[in-house]
Amino acid sequence: MLAAGAVLPPAAGATDFTATFDSTNQGFLTAQFDANGQNASASPSIFVGSGGNPGGFIRHDDPDSGASEQQAIFVTPVEPVPADYGATISFDLRSTATSLRPPAEGWVYITVAGASSGVYCAFTAPTASFTNYATTLDADLPCWKNIVGNADATQSDIDAALSAGIRQVQINADFGTGANEDTDLDNFIFDDADPPVEREVSLKYKRSAKAFTGIVSQDEGPIADSCVDGVEVELYKESGDQDQLLDTDVTDANGKYKIAKKARKNKKYYAYAPGAGADPVCAAEASKTIKPL
Repeated sequence: MLAAGAVLPPAAGATDFTATFDSTNQGFLTAQFDANGQNASASPSIFVGSGGNPGGFIRHDDPDSGASEQQAIFVTPVEPVPADYGATISFDLRSTATSLRPPAEGWVYITVAGASSGVYCAFTAPTASFTNYATTLDADLPCWKNIVGNADATQSDIDAALSAGIRQVQINADFGTGANEDTDLDNFIFDDADPPVEREVSLKYKRSAKAFTGIVSQDEGPIADSCVDGVEVELYKESGDQDQLLDTDVTDANGKYKIAKKARKNKKYYAYAPGAGADPVCAAEASKTIKPL
């Protein structure tokens, strides 16, 4: 069912790791294998420079179906260690898959695996738009299961996966049984710190003022409004392989911003609030893409 075991040594080791795929695939691999989890092969993940959440992202393009259908996973460059028990894992994913495999093969899931065993956490079926998936590497969360047997994972099971000779963090990249399925991954975070405060960014265009306006808001948290006030918001226009940064503005105490730019016909725009803080404390977030004219 699920990928049982590492397919090859990780590309690099890291405990705290963030991949936003601004200019490269950041060492991610895509591995493919048969229905028995055998005959695995891996190659660098496809990097796409624009259209992500925001900016660049990586993609698995699944060309096969039927008897030749293989399964695929994204292999991250993270090599976790026992001290990473309790770490936060987060990523954004979308897929064009329609004829889904049965649960949990057809669901979004993340695996922490050694050479012959490991644990996984399954979420839900993928969506056509980027959706954030996040969990904590903690046996108290019921989503964590053993790859072998699918029983609830204990802390000993997770510790064993984190202590194996070869350790990897993997994300499912193949949800359907048909051909021409695209799976896209963005904003992968493996972090021992507390999860960053989630934010929302809105974007509107006022034709009369020839200006883009919006608001940055945040989930309630212990740091109050520090992720809202004084945020430098970036306005982008989607443009070929590299989205174009048009201008920036700093939010007021209520999270409001305004960027005076005339929208062009048939062009798409989005606003982006970068992550802030060393961990980061404030999560990076982009608005929905709009086409004003």
